Amino acid sequence: PIAAKLINAYPDPTRAGLAGNYSYNGPEWQHNQTTDFRVDHRLSNSDTIFARYSYNLTNGRTPSQCPATTIDGLAIDPTCNTEGTGGIYSGPYNSYAHNVGANWQRVASSTLITELKFGFNLPYTAASRPNEDSSCDLALKLGFRNVNYASDPITCGIPWLQMSPTSYAAIGDPTFIPMVTEDHNWQVAGSVTKMMGAHSIKMGGGAVLRMFAVQQSQSPRSLWDFNASVTNSGAGGAGGNTFASFLLGLPDLTIRVKSWRFGMHTGHCLGCNSIPRVFSRSMAMPC
Repeated sequence: PIAAKLINAYPDPTRAGLAGNYSYNGPEWQHNQTTDFRVDHRLSNSDTIFARYSYNLTNGRTPSQCPATTIDGLAIDPTCNTEGTGGIYSGPYNSYAHNVGANWQRVASSTLITELKFGFNLPYTAASRPNEDSSCDLALKLGFRNVNYASDPITCGIPWLQMSPTSYAAIGDPTFIPMVTEDHNWQVAGSVTKMMGAHSIKMGGGAVLRMFAVQQSQSPRSLWDFNASVTNSGAGGAGGNTFASFLLGLPDLTIRVKSWRFGMHTGHCLGCNSIPRVFSRSMAMPC
């Protein structure tokens, strides 16, 4: 009964053939914004500073390969993505990046210069499932059990129903979605340069602190693979039909791979490390 409903999500073909028989140009857009701000200031004859802030924002949507439809009063984007898990990932996406840089330089004397630098970088990228119906229990409403869990939003939506060969369009919310990556990088460095006649000595140190987090699962709502092997005649593996297996509800493979949720907001850091460094350098000017 579930397959009988979902088969209606496929649009009527627009050209001949069992696969690649439909063409659709779905809504696709992308907005980009960029901001840069910089201040240079001389505090005194000895001290100069500058500070810079940059911000980039990109929002967009990757189109599905067939239009949204309605099943039992539920708005569904079937995606109709081809090439299986190696195909496109339709749905909205957004990314942004903050970058801050600052520098303070002091000329203490004609032979002594000090410098302090600070940097911060925060890139963030996220992609979501098509949100024609934003309710978390969409799979349950269609008849799937134990797919959606309100306590875990990445399980919201419907499973990925893959047809093999993957030139047949799949139905369902894409695999590896939702995806979120976040990276926080802090860097501080300081140095002292001393001139001694024809020689100069520079020494200093610094540290880099990085916090990296990612939230992505291969098949958070489960993956069901249908092919002709389940319904073949058994005579040399001939016969059978992928969509017959689908309508009978007989997948060749059912799998669910869901990773632990990592994120700055969850308090879990996938990659947290600090890198301190010190250096010294001596140079002699040629006579």
